[in-house]
Amino acid sequence: MKADIWTGDALGTHASPIYSFSKPIKSVLLFEDALYINEKKIALKQGEWWDALIEETQEGDTWAGYLSYDLAAPLFNLQLPKKKSTNLPLAYLFQPETVATSTNYQAMNATGMEHVGSTTLPFDLYESSFNTIQNYILDGDIYQINLTYEYLFKSEADPRSILDTLYATAKGPFGFFIDHPQFALASISPELFIRNNNGIVETRPMKGTRPLGKTPQEQKENREALNSSEKERAELSMITDLMRNDLCTICEAGSVVLQEPFTIQAYGSLLQRFSIITGKLSQEYHHPLQALKQVFPGGSISGCPKARACQRIYEIEQRQRGPYTGCAGFWNKDMWHWNMSIRTAIVDKELKKIVYPVGGGIVYGSELASEWKETKLKAEPILRVFGDR
Repeated sequence: MKADIWTGDALGTHASPIYSFSKPIKSVLLFEDALYINEKKIALKQGEWWDALIEETQEGDTWAGYLSYDLAAPLFNLQLPKKKSTNLPLAYLFQPETVATSTNYQAMNATGMEHVGSTTLPFDLYESSFNTIQNYILDGDIYQINLTYEYLFKSEADPRSILDTLYATAKGPFGFFIDHPQFALASISPELFIRNNNGIVETRPMKGTRPLGKTPQEQKENREALNSSEKERAELSMITDLMRNDLCTICEAGSVVLQEPFTIQAYGSLLQRFSIITGKLSQEYHHPLQALKQVFPGGSISGCPKARACQRIYEIEQRQRGPYTGCAGFWNKDMWHWNMSIRTAIVDKELKKIVYPVGGGIVYGSELASEWKETKLKAEPILRVFGDR
């Protein structure tokens, strides 16, 4: 059992560390009705999830793991959908005996892999969900929702080989790899959710995607198109304001600052647009999960206003999201760091199934064809893994 967490650009000469955690001293797995602590079972109700995770991770300086998106359900008094694609826990956290760091990730087995069948959402069902969201926006019910769907593969592919092949396609600076005997997560995430380094909190909400382009001229044109898109500027503006307000709930008054609005950066074959917001953490938050709970889930993967968007997401998608659009990371005595769980392959080893969800933000100015196309762009890395592209 291990976890590797990227903390920034794992590329070039100024790479941020990749933290590697292994040899669990204590492990905590949260399911809908129970918490397992080193195999010991404690019965729980939905409203007790967060308090139980905080209580059981008090001891020890360092913990690593992931939290599923569905931990948002008790925060907004939502009923968890029954449908789910894997049997992964809602959360997995462990206290490691061994911690190591490196500054460069080398993909070793970047080759296509076999699968015995795959499925995804038909266009007509995506169109129906898109139209439902547009009606809610026109009614003033919401301003933005992140609409997602899943690619499902039946495969026994090695999780590390999946990560290697994904990484060879798109080098996400906030990726991660979590490997457990029953499941694994292999991520090339380009998005930082939130981190705290010695009291300075930072979040980087991301909205806006374009293909990088194959020639310098295409790259220039695609960058200019992303920069000039009023629709995607509106998307990011909404979520930037939402996350700035979220940071205000955990930071000292007057300390929250928008450092970089509307930054564009290339990650692999895609251009991404994001903002950087910082603040000084309030001293009342003594446990990392106490602060995380106040801003969970991320605004870029839920919508605006957040509580209403989370309600509509379950209504429209009609499934649990699992680890996708939750977060993965770690904390120690000096810092905590959570990457957004997007561009992530979810491996259920027992079911011999791999899930790779994709999605994007829907606002008033969204066009059905372009939103559908954007999700297909985001699916390209996993399709290349299985030789379907």
